[in-house]
Amino acid sequence: MRTSMGRIVPLRNKDMWKRPIRLKRQVQNTAQYRQEKAYLLMKCGNKCELCGARVGGIDSKGKYIKQLDLHHIVSFELICEQNNITTIEQAKMCPALWDTKNAQILCIDCHKKTSSYGKG
Repeated sequence: MRTSMGRIVPLRNKDMWKRPIRLKRQVQNTAQYRQEKAYLLMKCGNKCELCGARVGGIDSKGKYIKQLDLHHIVSFELICEQNNITTIEQAKMCPALWDTKNAQILCIDCHKKTSSYGKG
């Protein structure tokens, strides 16, 4: 896990890494998240903000693009850590998680290139 200073510190509990991922899935299942993603999709014209790929198009590897992802520029995990968020109720009340300036719509290829992809 990274601290706010960017240092990596070992986790003491082998299951601790699962908590942010479970919480992120809970957040992604909220109406608030779906509304934020829909707003951002509309704002960016339903295309990847980095490469311009659209759902239904073909990516750089020749694969069909099924969806666009909502990417947190400051990672979900780091926001949760900085704001001591451990529950879905706390997440719903945290302005930093819902700041649209901290989010961008990306195709899966561009999302995988981000430093925080798959880390909670």
